[in-house]
Amino acid sequence: EEPDNIEAHYSLGCIYEKQGMMDAALSEYQIASYIDPENPMAKDAARRLRAKSRQTTRSPFEREAG
Repeated sequence: EEPDNIEAHYSLGCIYEKQGMMDAALSEYQIASYIDPENPMAKDAARRLRAKSRQTTRSPFEREAG
């Protein structure tokens, strides 16, 4: 009913993240960040998940190289 409700999108992101649904969580964090670009919690959560995603998608050879 309130598509611009930042708290709802952020909370959904947290729930999805806890359930291991990282793509859905990232999507909700990004929506919250889009609605309010100054929201530090949503921005930090999206940044953290993107970094975590990059770490898990690297090959073992990339991890060794740094």
